[in-house]
Amino acid sequence: EALVAAARDHGYFFRKKQASRLTINVRGKDKYFQTLIVNEFSSERKRMSVLVQKLDSPEEAMDTRVDSDHSLAPSAVGAMVPSERQIEFGAPTLPALPDISMMKTPSEEVLFGGATLYAKGADNVMLERLAKDQAAAVRLTKRHTQQFASQGLRTLILAKRELSTEQVDFFVRKMHEAKGAFMNRDTMMEAVATEMEREMTLLGVTAVEDRIQQGVPDTVNKMLRAGVKVWMLTGDNMETAINIGLACKLVEPCMKQYKLDAPNADVDPDRILRKLDEYYNEISKKIAVERVPGDFKYCLTLHGKVLYTIMDSDQARLRQLFLAIACSSSSVIACRLAPAQKAALVKLVRTNVVGNPLTLAVGDGGNDVSMIQEAHVGVGILGVEGRQAANAADFTIGQFRFLQQMLFVHGRWNLRRTCIIIGYSFYKNFLLVLPLAFYAPFNGFSGTTLYESYLLTTFNLAFTSLPILVLGVFDIDVTAKMALLVPSLYQLGIQRHYFNSWTLIGWISRGIMHASLTFLAMHIVIKGWPAGQVVPDQLVMGSWAYGACVSVANAILLIHTKAWMDWGIIVLFASVLVFFPALSL
Repeated sequence: EALVAAARDHGYFFRKKQASRLTINVRGKDKYFQTLIVNEFSSERKRMSVLVQKLDSPEEAMDTRVDSDHSLAPSAVGAMVPSERQIEFGAPTLPALPDISMMKTPSEEVLFGGATLYAKGADNVMLERLAKDQAAAVRLTKRHTQQFASQGLRTLILAKRELSTEQVDFFVRKMHEAKGAFMNRDTMMEAVATEMEREMTLLGVTAVEDRIQQGVPDTVNKMLRAGVKVWMLTGDNMETAINIGLACKLVEPCMKQYKLDAPNADVDPDRILRKLDEYYNEISKKIAVERVPGDFKYCLTLHGKVLYTIMDSDQARLRQLFLAIACSSSSVIACRLAPAQKAALVKLVRTNVVGNPLTLAVGDGGNDVSMIQEAHVGVGILGVEGRQAANAADFTIGQFRFLQQMLFVHGRWNLRRTCIIIGYSFYKNFLLVLPLAFYAPFNGFSGTTLYESYLLTTFNLAFTSLPILVLGVFDIDVTAKMALLVPSLYQLGIQRHYFNSWTLIGWISRGIMHASLTFLAMHIVIKGWPAGQVVPDQLVMGSWAYGACVSVANAILLIHTKAWMDWGIIVLFASVLVFFPALSL
């Protein structure tokens, strides 16, 4: 959009498009072009090109053209076009068939004149496809590209190639054959496009500012303070990625930066291993001598080619060193990554890092879909990049800053509530069922029940259901404002403070203890019954023991409730008090 707006400001207007024909106003004068082939952009190609031919007038007829699907479509040659006399009112509508002997096949005629191929793409793929006699221009462009990237601008290399009539005819036919192939269609189309996109002439470089959304630096800073490891996976070059990291506070100026760059096309695994060993030893020494734990902070930046080499290498130590350094760093920036690499990096962390860390992937474009689907939780951002990421994600948000509410407020609240509900579910069922086991020796293990059958059903259905529902939906331990002011509270969830093995053992032990006290109280009452009076049967005593279980279960829930709301207290007490009138029914 920015480049189109810049062209408009300099007098170049896009007027209209009719089928494959374009009308462009160049400083007050209309120019006409025909699109012959469009090689679409993809994350693997990292470039796009279009083959166009200039027309003298909008009515200029072409013998044959290539439509947007790269297929040949007849227009004038051999077309059955009715004459003006035939389409008059009352005249027959069936045109006369052309003379087949006078028609030329596509292989016998020249379809097109000369045309121009225009291409744009990333510098690492475009510069290697330029003609060899442009060394001075390439050096200047590289310097400009690096300057733009150091300012956080996203760059594109523009180039063109003039094709002769024979070359245009050749590529059009090849693309038509590739488009019509039943097997390996995409591979054949890619081969034709690659053959076209070579020996090009450099036109220049563009630089566009990709503005950071409002609240991104604050959100990233809070995530780091909360103990979340933030990794930025991008397709930009290294300089641009580092400056974006600085702008959004992912990288602090005081941080030590370790880089794994790929200056050459071929990356040696042994060289990377030596570099990682050097970094690992240096980091270990600095951590050992730091006065305050966590005082030494560093950022790891790596190139996509380096990541390819690490993941494809047979040396397990290479991956272990990389994960050890990356997971101990404050942040990681991985640049020049394809979508498949992003997903592979997420999978590498999921499957190889000790502790099975929970991964969250956030993206806003189609290039992030595979990464979002590979992570444990995927979040898509709706924006100018489209809805592909949002449609593939588990959650959808409008802007990146909304992650603050999602993680530190609702995420932590729901994690705490869920952990309490899980432990409480174990507790209340132990509390209800264990008195039946304690009663078995007194009935000779005959299977005689202590409770009425309907009471076993209504315990979880009526007397303890609504209070736990209220806690699971509405209970909060801190306000939303406080949760955002103190993001370190999120570390309680990361450190598994709310639910772990000892927490579960505590809930179960509490249930066993309370069930034992409930049965013991019932046993003392029966044993101490006055002599000469009728001793109630086991169902009567079991009903009173059941009432004690209901009361104790709701009392424990009340103790674990942090936010006591009026109607929540009413629901809890009503669940207890309604039992005794219901017992007389």
